[in-house]
Amino acid sequence: GSDAVYSQAVVGNGETLELTSSDVIVLQPGFHAQSGSTFRASIDEASTGGTDNSPLSELCYQYRYDHRNRLIEKKLPGKGREYIVYNKLDQPILTQDANQAGKSTKEWLFTKYDAFGRVVYTGLFKSDLSRGDHQNNADAENDQYENTSNTALNYGGGTFYYTDNAYPDLSEHPNDVTLYTVNYYDDYRFYGSSLPQSVYSVPVENYNNASSTRMNTKGLATGSKVRVLATSSWITTVMGYDKKGRVIYSKTENPYLESSDVIKSKLDFLGQMEESTTVHTKTNQPTITTVDKFEYDHMGRLTQQTQKINSQGEELIAFNEYDGLGQLKKKKVGNTSTSPLQTVDYAYNIRGWLKRINDPNSLGNKLFAFKLNYNTTEMGIDGIDLLYNGNISETIWRTANTETYGNRKRGYAYQYDALNRIKSGAFRRATSNGSSFTEQSSNYNLTGMVYDLNGNIRKLKRYGHITLNAQGEVSNYGVMDDLTYSYDMGNSSNRLIQVSDIGSKDYGFKDGATNSAEYGYDVNGNMIKDLNKGIGSIAYNHLNLPEAVNVTSNKGDGTGTISYIYDATGVKLKKTAPGNVVTEYAGNYVYKKVNNTTTLEFFNHAEGYVEKENNTYKYVYQYKDHLGNIRVSYDNSGSVSSPNASIVEEHNYYPFGLQHEGYNNVQLAENNYKTFQGQEEEKELGKNTYAFQWRDYDPAIARFNKIDRFAEKYYDQSPYHFTKNNPIVFQEVKGDSIRVSFRTGFLGIFGKKVTLTYDAENQQWNGADGKQYTGKASRFSRTVLSDLKKNQENDLGNEIVSNLATDNLDHFVKKGSPNNNTINDNNIYYDGAVGDDGQMIYQNGQSGSSPGYVVLGHEMAHKFSRNFGVKNYPWFGAGTAARGVDEYNAMYYENVLRGANGLPLRSAYSETGGNLQGLILNGSGTLQTPPTLLSRQRVITIPVIDAVLQSLNQTSSREHILNLNLDR
Repeated sequence: GSDAVYSQAVVGNGETLELTSSDVIVLQPGFHAQSGSTFRASIDEASTGGTDNSPLSELCYQYRYDHRNRLIEKKLPGKGREYIVYNKLDQPILTQDANQAGKSTKEWLFTKYDAFGRVVYTGLFKSDLSRGDHQNNADAENDQYENTSNTALNYGGGTFYYTDNAYPDLSEHPNDVTLYTVNYYDDYRFYGSSLPQSVYSVPVENYNNASSTRMNTKGLATGSKVRVLATSSWITTVMGYDKKGRVIYSKTENPYLESSDVIKSKLDFLGQMEESTTVHTKTNQPTITTVDKFEYDHMGRLTQQTQKINSQGEELIAFNEYDGLGQLKKKKVGNTSTSPLQTVDYAYNIRGWLKRINDPNSLGNKLFAFKLNYNTTEMGIDGIDLLYNGNISETIWRTANTETYGNRKRGYAYQYDALNRIKSGAFRRATSNGSSFTEQSSNYNLTGMVYDLNGNIRKLKRYGHITLNAQGEVSNYGVMDDLTYSYDMGNSSNRLIQVSDIGSKDYGFKDGATNSAEYGYDVNGNMIKDLNKGIGSIAYNHLNLPEAVNVTSNKGDGTGTISYIYDATGVKLKKTAPGNVVTEYAGNYVYKKVNNTTTLEFFNHAEGYVEKENNTYKYVYQYKDHLGNIRVSYDNSGSVSSPNASIVEEHNYYPFGLQHEGYNNVQLAENNYKTFQGQEEEKELGKNTYAFQWRDYDPAIARFNKIDRFAEKYYDQSPYHFTKNNPIVFQEVKGDSIRVSFRTGFLGIFGKKVTLTYDAENQQWNGADGKQYTGKASRFSRTVLSDLKKNQENDLGNEIVSNLATDNLDHFVKKGSPNNNTINDNNIYYDGAVGDDGQMIYQNGQSGSSPGYVVLGHEMAHKFSRNFGVKNYPWFGAGTAARGVDEYNAMYYENVLRGANGLPLRSAYSETGGNLQGLILNGSGTLQTPPTLLSRQRVITIPVIDAVLQSLNQTSSREHILNLNLDR
């Protein structure tokens, strides 16, 4: 445009550049903002019509920083501004979103820390002061953290055993504070009673909080109190540890739901669960005691899990067998290992990708079979490519359903665009002998997918049943949905405002309105109106979770209000639907109350769920596909001695999760309503959404109802997208993250087959389910695991590894040269091998080698420093040989690691022609003063952290103490 601004500037260290335009800003080749500089680009919103309807507001990610390069304001596309206030330690202490800023009295969420950077309590603070005023007040505050106190304070409806010294001072505004969470560490002074003296004959450390007891709980989280929002009730959790700092006891008391859960764990030498006992109680309900037992092979892989409920007989949950590569090849499920209800077989391709669950061509006595094709096809559909990039070309399934046409093979063949988004899914059903896919050539097709540049869906067409019970009659099928999507600002926004449908009005998407604006949103981007479903308003809490869904117009399912209650961490506790039908979520146990009569609906186990039937507990097991979608649920309609697996529920899905109807419709399971990707399906008042933890997903229109809270992880996608528009490969995680769900392969490893996450507490790889990974492990992943453990053998290394394993960033350890590491890359590169470049950079002018664990430790130290705000200003060298001051931090930790393992210490970073650069030790081995551009930074450096750890070790402190949960 005529007002475009172009720049080729080089912004040097300490310099500031601000570019402003009313049109567009173009950074041309040559532009460079060096480390230590400040650069800001802004487009005048007034010139484009104001903040509410400008492309800048609707489509751009905007950030503002203060003089210390701390993020103080950000604006996501279609969402109002968010503000952050920091203390002198650069810890965020106040945050505010646009909904809170719009209150009659503005609201802020506050966080208070202890001396070790651990969050001690949080809550809501009402104040009309601006961000700048709060920042000035915080800067003037001398106290930066809270201490434990023997005297309880009572503010904001809660009691806590901490001081109230740091900003904001709650005692000055007692009527403007609502306390949300309190966390306790190190001891049990907060807890009104003693823990058990032992669990499974293992002593519980500091169980009675006596000073004479060994204090092996130092540095550990010992308990928490979490408010039930909009109530005065608090959920209390206490955790007990063995002498190795492993949790062996936990108790959660929920007075709001009148329930409690006690879990006792028996761990083996490696920390693997051998046995656990869970005791669940609820007022006026029978106590449920479950005992789970686990067995492992010589590789630490789970081979068997059994469960016993109260006095009932022991039930097999799973018996696992593995192939020579460590992949799960067979699983026996239910009843006993000698007479299982089902035996599930798994097959993989040469890359370790899942290829088959049982065999659709030879079902035998199996109830379900599922097949994935990648670079092969068998359904005979034109235009389906052989795919080599990990996309799936076909999925084929078959069930043993006895309805008419029920046990036929069925399948989808998929097409994708150049961005790996699904274009179409062609459905077929096999002939009676199963030899060819020629029947029902389009009965459940998905076709005509069109997207805008941001991944918002513009068009979608589905074929499906258009009569009540379609079964096999072709005339009962047709175009069910033919949708056109319209977005705000003339389709220049991510906010959906209208969907029109020229397909069937009775099935699939129901076009219940013809308004120009059928959907409405609040300033946080949450959907607050859906006229197609008759939803006149939705109210949200400070976590952007719905508190009340008001259906004001009857679209065939009635009117009324669905209300929700959560705790302050976002856990759903209660749902109330019209007719005073109440669902209570008491941890793993779900109850339903109708006419003031409460009954247990179900509770989950590893392979399905348990429901109560005639005063006994019945096991229901589930087949899931590669995405975690529940496909077939079954129980034992026989006996232990003569088991008979019977299908009680079946679900089949379109791409994007809408369920097939018209065949295999008999559903005998009434209590469990988790289906697509294992999420709860909410049908009340025609809501018809899946309740992922943080967002509701509407499968009819293939969109979430609010902005992804982790939208910044997916800049190239609409913040309302579902699985990057590839629902065949990707799985949603809590509605705020996605993952490839069927490869075997954060502080972690990403391989061809699995994403492994490092569990720093138990020093093991965990799989996608959060449990210890027992599958195939590559040589490199085994090397990384060994090197991470080696780093944790010293206190500083344990602190570094624990911090990286629990921060809000994904750190993938990748095989490659350490020279590939950069300051802004979260990934960590090293090859795991011993290195020696021949430089005389070690004590007494020696050359020497660096074991892989030392190289990994050096590179992890860089990421650790960055978490504490260290800026890598220039130190020495020029051009590609230039190095920053953070090398001092990394070399300091490297020497701690070397000293702990008897290796010669490093004196300098590099050596050229006898000249040392980046000196950290002088000739006598004395530590050199840090570079000026490091020591002048108002941040915590690695030498300081090491000194704190050494000091605390003299007072028997244990475990990591600086496990900050930073999100910068």
